[in-house]
Amino acid sequence: MDGKPLVSGDQVFDVAFGEGTISTIKAARFTVRFSTGTLSIYDSDGRSMAFGRRTLFWSDPLAGVVPPNPNAGIRLARTQAHAALDASLDSVMEAAWHR
Repeated sequence: MDGKPLVSGDQVFDVAFGEGTISTIKAARFTVRFSTGTLSIYDSDGRSMAFGRRTLFWSDPLAGVVPPNPNAGIRLARTQAHAALDASLDSVMEAAWHR
């Protein structure tokens, strides 16, 4: 992921699940366990098998966003990221429903 080798035990961040730990690595796929007990599978680019797009990063990708208006920017960025993720999840669920 991002050119860095993956190691079991590495800490990562998913925009849907939060912080997690890489648990197993096999070929071009790996699993991450989250504090909620959720186990999710990703490809080497951090794309979730559930969402089909990148949701996994080494750290929270929105944590360093500095808004022009410090009272509103972070909330707006998170809201937009969550809206995009919701739309992606909706399309995956819709496709699965029609199979």
